Amino acid sequence: MTKRKLPEKKDHIIEIIDLHKSFEDNYVLRGVNLKIRRGEIMTLIGGSGTGKTVILRSIIGLIRPDQGKVIFNGGDITHYTEEQFIEVRKEIGMLFQGGALFDSLNVLDNVCYPLREHTPLSEDEIRKRGITILEEVGLNGKEGLFPADLSGGMKRRVGIARSIILEPEMILFDEPTTGLDPYNTRNISELIVELNKTRGITSLIVTHDMETALKITDRLAMLYEGRIAMIGTREEIMSSQDTLVKSFISGEALAH
Repeated sequence: MTKRKLPEKKDHIIEIIDLHKSFEDNYVLRGVNLKIRRGEIMTLIGGSGTGKTVILRSIIGLIRPDQGKVIFNGGDITHYTEEQFIEVRKEIGMLFQGGALFDSLNVLDNVCYPLREHTPLSEDEIRKRGITILEEVGLNGKEGLFPADLSGGMKRRVGIARSIILEPEMILFDEPTTGLDPYNTRNISELIVELNKTRGITSLIVTHDMETALKITDRLAMLYEGRIAMIGTREEIMSSQDTLVKSFISGEALAH
């Protein structure tokens, strides 16, 4: 896969500054600092339970940090109200683990749900846009199916379609390929790259799938003991002599 050129200017869509979060006695984030460039694909790696998903949820206000800041497009959104975060979530989509689809809605209605909630579009326009998005993610003709009828890979595609229906600037991917077979893992990975190329969508991916991450990502950031231990390009991570990085890439367990 040809490596894309990152933006030359230091244009950051997200800046996370000294982020802290604990849950009772479990101190998860201990001062996370991370900048995500507009238009890049960044992958957040680290052991289970290190707080990667907490960072994603903090960006869109589903978890409120104890300390620190989240800056989006140059503005501090850390202490936004729930109503204000609704507007942020139109610009930052999220693919939850497993797709998080509504079981009682068919594929088209799952995808169109954000349009019905947040836009004044007519029902005809909503359905047309939904069908177009489904075609974009390779699910044309599947609009009448229900989640129970779908494979794991198809559920992820529906989730991705729903996450881009409002044309966000950025998507957060929480374990997008977990539990998928190699064929579907490759398809979802290629779809993430395609959305980046065609729509210019910035992506922040949380995954344990290092093989996939190293194929599609521009930069990787490693979370360890509540902080970013290392950040670099694929080449820099692969050639790193850092013990933590080498252990994670080789699949050895990390203490956390």
